[in-house]
Amino acid sequence: MCTTGHTCTAPGANVTLTREMFVNDVGGCAGTCRKFVSGKCPGSSTCLDAMEPCSGPPPPPPPPPPPAGGPEGPDVSSYQGAIDWPKVRSEGNAGFAMAKATEGLTYTDSTFVTNWKGMKAAGIPIRGAYHFAHVPESATAQADHFTKAVGKIGTGEFVTLDIEVTTTRLVAAGNWTETTQAAVATWCVDWAERVMINLGIGPNKVMVYTGAYFWNDNAGGSSAMAVHPLWVAGYTSSPPTTKGWGSWTFWQFTDKHTCPGFKAPVDYSKYHGTQSQLEALVG
Repeated sequence: MCTTGHTCTAPGANVTLTREMFVNDVGGCAGTCRKFVSGKCPGSSTCLDAMEPCSGPPPPPPPPPPPAGGPEGPDVSSYQGAIDWPKVRSEGNAGFAMAKATEGLTYTDSTFVTNWKGMKAAGIPIRGAYHFAHVPESATAQADHFTKAVGKIGTGEFVTLDIEVTTTRLVAAGNWTETTQAAVATWCVDWAERVMINLGIGPNKVMVYTGAYFWNDNAGGSSAMAVHPLWVAGYTSSPPTTKGWGSWTFWQFTDKHTCPGFKAPVDYSKYHGTQSQLEALVG
């Protein structure tokens, strides 16, 4: 269990807020906010993430669910083993798919090349390659490692920064401050800018995969990456609200989807729009 306490002061009030969040099955903290109030703060029901007045505005409503019939697709790595991509496309009707390419400074996924070629050969219209970030190890060095593995990005292809963990070398025991939150956001900007330069692509082709639980706390809900489309993870009835973005582009809604072409359940995501809109976005 992760517990964070904040104290805020409003006229005539001294209020202590305690948030309790529970570890979910994708790592990190997630769950329900619980607030314990002492003092005068009438009518307040906001679970605050920082020191601010108790009378602050309520959180925005969650984004609407994607339209029915919108494109869906898997994200994969060596964990899935051999994949029958023609079956994924024809029987699973995947409108897109994403494959892990690299992690950290040196790791390259052993199935990336096979999956990258297999998705294209099977006719999956939109294909993504992603990098699993190790913060705070060099962002530019990891970007160079990733782009070397990917080679180039063409029509119907995009890349993704998977940012969901950090190391204790950046901050001890989850004791996040404005300084360390800014460091995470800056790291992501550095990685994305280096990738765009290396591959000659624009921000529309560089997605950010994260969980609201991670970004809201560990990056302080920064809007530094708002120019890039958001791919948010949340195994709930609707996509979780992620501060820093006005809306979401992809929503990974499960890690237990049964899809033709896979030997076991797999991560699956929805696109927030139609197939033609997705293809126009990626270019």
